Amino acid sequence: MRKPRLLIVDDNLDLVDAERAALEHEGFDTAGASSGEQARSLLEQQFFDLLLLDEQMDGISGPKLLA
Repeated sequence: MRKPRLLIVDDNLDLVDAERAALEHEGFDTAGASSGEQARSLLEQQFFDLLLLDEQMDGISGPKLLA
C-alpha cells in the first residue's frame, strides 16, 4: 500500500520543514513549497492526495492556487 502524498505550501520555510518532519514521522510522503508558484510547478509534475496551504502568501495565495 502506498503512503498518502501531501504537499505543504507556506512562505515560512521553517514551518514547512517542521510540518514535513512531523508528517513523515507519521508515515506520510511529503513535499514542500515556499510559494504558490513553486507549488503550481510541483502540482503539474506530481499527484498529491492532500494539500496544506497557507492562505496569505505573496503572489499566488492558497485560495488562488486551488482555483
